[in-house]
Amino acid sequence: MHAQIAEEEGLFTMDEVVEGITQKMIRRHPHVFGEAAVSDSGEVLTQWADIKQQEKSGKEWMDQYLPEAFAESKKLIDRAAGRKAESGKKSGDN
Repeated sequence: MHAQIAEEEGLFTMDEVVEGITQKMIRRHPHVFGEAAVSDSGEVLTQWADIKQQEKSGKEWMDQYLPEAFAESKKLIDRAAGRKAESGKKSGDN
């Protein structure tokens, strides 16, 4: 449903979503789709963690920015909810 809405708004298509997921699966599982050889599940998990870390390289700012942005968003939502509640009390007094 989200992909359909995004496609209607010209943001991305369902084909692009599928392609992105496919590329991620191939990239994160070279022992299945590539030439990488692993001896056990522990090695698979280590390799997967290394690949994820490489993917996140350069995006470290998100770990610092996002919690602050979420906290600010929550404050704004709480403030709006408070105003709505007060508005409902005033209209109920009539």
